[in-house]
Amino acid sequence: MAASKKSSNIWLKVLGVLTVIVILSFIVYFLMMIPDYRLDFDGGPHWAPKTGIQVCNTFKIDNTIGKELTFSASIPDNISGVEYRVSYFKTFTWTGKTYQSSTGDKTVGGLTPEHTYYIQARYYRMNMMGRKVKGLWSSARPATVRNIHIANH
Repeated sequence: MAASKKSSNIWLKVLGVLTVIVILSFIVYFLMMIPDYRLDFDGGPHWAPKTGIQVCNTFKIDNTIGKELTFSASIPDNISGVEYRVSYFKTFTWTGKTYQSSTGDKTVGGLTPEHTYYIQARYYRMNMMGRKVKGLWSSARPATVRNIHIANH
């Protein structure tokens, strides 16, 4: 009788320790979800507020060459470049192809004439480890590829 009571006390202690570990892991998980207090691996102090990258909403789309679209965006200070995403579908923009530019200007060729593409842009910067820290995608903007032969007649 005494042996079974002793083993049940050990199991209760183990269960209590496991419960505390699970509760603490949930607390740490939810603290990590707060955007201003994520761990900062850019060389700064841990639990320092992360500085976000602004959304690239001011980019220009030009279609004067035919089967090509030209994008341009001004790159602010502390930003390394801009990425453009060209998608065939409005609702599935994540299926688009991504193009990168460190100057802000990019020309994409080989597009289907008379079709509307959806373009998004986002800034990125390189951290101290040489990794790309990306901002959020802008809202999708439509651009129709004009056929140069139809435009000249």
